[in-house]
Amino acid sequence: MNIYYSMDLHGFYRDEPIVEASLASQDGFQIFYKYYGSDKKPVAEGIEKFLSSYDNCQMIGEDTHFSWNYFYSIWGKTILSMPSKINHIPVDLSSIFFAKGYSPNMKAEDFIETEETKGNKARIIKLAFEKLMR
Repeated sequence: MNIYYSMDLHGFYRDEPIVEASLASQDGFQIFYKYYGSDKKPVAEGIEKFLSSYDNCQMIGEDTHFSWNYFYSIWGKTILSMPSKINHIPVDLSSIFFAKGYSPNMKAEDFIETEETKGNKARIIKLAFEKLMR
């Protein structure tokens, strides 16, 4: 199952960072979390609950260099700490944009020509991926 994700961490160097996580599944289900604080456990539990009905989750993000590192660190210090149903190698839109002749710096919302991103970033990534794969 393809799972589209976006992870943002704001105020990393503050005492109370803000974690924003959005996920959208291939079959259309979505979640969005905004969590204040340094305890990652509630975010990990919420993501695990969302993924509980899926096997073999292929994670797809916009650009994975930061968001993927933060995503897997929710469970521990290494990729191997993640639940085993999550493929440890993510797919990123930046590489697909490059392979299809677009700038790898393109943003998903620009590609699908929408300004709707608040709380729906994973859905935007899903729409961009589907458009790229046509």
